Amino acid sequence: MRYTFLLCLLFVGCRSREPDARADASALARPDANGAAAADALSDPTAALTAPAVVVPSAPDASRPRIVDALNRFAFDLYAHVVEPGENLIISPPSVAFGLSLVMAGARGSTRAQIAGTLHVDGVPQAPEGLAAVMAKLNTTGGTDGVVLHVDNRLWGQRGLPFSPTFLSSLLGGYPASFETVDFGDPSAACITINTWVSEQTHGRITEFLAPNTIDSDTRLLIATAVYLKAAWQEPFQERATVDDEFTSPAGAVRVKMMRARETLAYADIPGGKAVEIPFRNGLSMDIILPDSSAGIGELERRFGRQCRLLLAQGLATPGAIPAAPGHFATRS
Repeated sequence: MRYTFLLCLLFVGCRSREPDARADASALARPDANGAAAADALSDPTAALTAPAVVVPSAPDASRPRIVDALNRFAFDLYAHVVEPGENLIISPPSVAFGLSLVMAGARGSTRAQIAGTLHVDGVPQAPEGLAAVMAKLNTTGGTDGVVLHVDNRLWGQRGLPFSPTFLSSLLGGYPASFETVDFGDPSAACITINTWVSEQTHGRITEFLAPNTIDSDTRLLIATAVYLKAAWQEPFQERATVDDEFTSPAGAVRVKMMRARETLAYADIPGGKAVEIPFRNGLSMDIILPDSSAGIGELERRFGRQCRLLLAQGLATPGAIPAAPGHFATRS
């Protein structure tokens, strides 16, 4: 029998009085011939469909910087794999990483090692606990000072299929996650149930993530990770300062509305481009990287990697007085 495992990863973000940003990324994860990707999840005949209380373990202090660096390395790896020349792209690498970490919790042997390697956490002490701690930290960041930020994970299992209590207790006891059952034999009904949950977690920003043909009766487990962000700028852009101006794209110049302000911001010169960090409230920020010329975006993308990360980290640590003029934008998943 062919089993299908879906890894659905959602990201939504928006800002008050500024442009909305919302996006989603999806990946289909299938087990190998022996079902190694979810061997532990399907091995126990005892049903365990109720998630225990979530208690997020603390990762060793020494491993936390390595976890953060691993997430950044994975982000640049993912970008390089999915970027298409001349095409707009919005991705949420943390969403993908968190979803893969949930898959890793149910994997063993070479499959687990490969996922850990992909996430760059192989050799990191208590890596699953570290990833869970990052998710928990994000969930405690929002809720104050005009910032709403939360990460939600849910596993949707085939109703009546026995899942290993060991798998569920280790997963749901260590991650901000929950478990529900649906009947994938009725794809339309399952889609409605999952889409309703997605809409709730994204505050109505994504209302139809799964189409009926996305899943079928062979689907056994679907893992969804949703990240929602709504944040106010630390120094709000004044609406009266918004002007029409030229934005240079690879296809040529276009007229767009530009928000304008003059502030002291973290700024960095990097090979082939420049970067600026615009802070939200509560310690969050948006980093904007621009190539030196419209023709240079491809070269700038090819340079993304460890050197770029280090230059950004070093350069953005030094503030300077510069004009900030991000354009209004809106995206729809």
